[in-house]
Amino acid sequence: MPYPVEITGRPNFGEGQAIVFAQDPARIHEERAWVYKAKKQHAEEVSKTDLQLRIKGCVPCADSLSHAYSHTGYSGWLREKLKQLNRDSHGNAMKFEHAELYAAMGNTDMAMQYLNQGNREHTEQLLRLQLNPAYDDMRTDPRFQELTHRIGLPQ
Repeated sequence: MPYPVEITGRPNFGEGQAIVFAQDPARIHEERAWVYKAKKQHAEEVSKTDLQLRIKGCVPCADSLSHAYSHTGYSGWLREKLKQLNRDSHGNAMKFEHAELYAAMGNTDMAMQYLNQGNREHTEQLLRLQLNPAYDDMRTDPRFQELTHRIGLPQ
């Protein structure tokens, strides 16, 4: 069964990627959740993440996040997401998920700890650090500025 894909403007990926993306409805919801997170539209982010997890078959994950959100709001949802990430964590990409969650929770110290760890390991996600809206509230922090300078990113 084909799934509809909304594209506004000009897509910024190759034709092969568009086909794979269109065939993966969980990925569509994951990308939409990321957009809502960037726009700080938390209820929509939570909703799309819930759909993504349910489509992927992780109903217990979705249920625990939903329970946390309904009882303690977005901050509780973030804490539960961090708890799940800590339980399932592996690989370099996870460092940036940790950093993003800590940044969203307002814990700049922990976010910087994970970003610095990624820098020591020369993780490629650092190249997009200046583009990631998750770190908007940290950009004036001298440690964040020093990290972007060490990486060689524009100030």
